[in-house]
Amino acid sequence: MLVAFLVGGVAISVVAGLVLVKVLESTDVVSESHSSAHPIIDIDIGAASLIVAWGVWSGRIKHGLRKQPEPQQAQKYGSSLTSRVLSRGSVTMAFIAGLILNLPGVWYLDALVGIA
Repeated sequence: MLVAFLVGGVAISVVAGLVLVKVLESTDVVSESHSSAHPIIDIDIGAASLIVAWGVWSGRIKHGLRKQPEPQQAQKYGSSLTSRVLSRGSVTMAFIAGLILNLPGVWYLDALVGIA
């Protein structure tokens, strides 16, 4: 299942990268002229990323952190859909999870624009 997950992740990254570079090369979005705004945007995004990382690390940003349900609640509602799907051990589901969880992020897309 791990191999299926990794293959799904690599597949989505490579396919998205090739498609994006080909699309950007066929349009006028990228050209030979260089503007001075591009490095400034990269520095701003990097600084914002560092601030968010510090906030999460220090505990000041707690968005997305959930408490585990109480054992009584878990017994009341039964196991979750995610738990039931993962307990089956499906290679197809591992591949699909690899596709979904490895969608390209901002830095990957920025690097592809630089490549194009």
